[in-house]
Amino acid sequence: MTRMNDPDGEACSCPTLADQRDQALRERDEARRAHRSLSAWHDAIVAAVHAHPDGKQIMKTAADRSSGC
Repeated sequence: MTRMNDPDGEACSCPTLADQRDQALRERDEARRAHRSLSAWHDAIVAAVHAHPDGKQIMKTAADRSSGC
């Protein structure tokens, strides 16, 4: 695209395969961090619900509601 807009410009402005791989690895690592964070949040909520005196009923109600989706 650079040469199309400027015939005297750089030969190629496309990202290299190494650049694309590095970007993909960064995106994968960010997705993994986000997943770990959400998993920790989920586990903390489930533990809090189970620790509640009505935890079993709360979990049953949640399961019943989700089966209707």
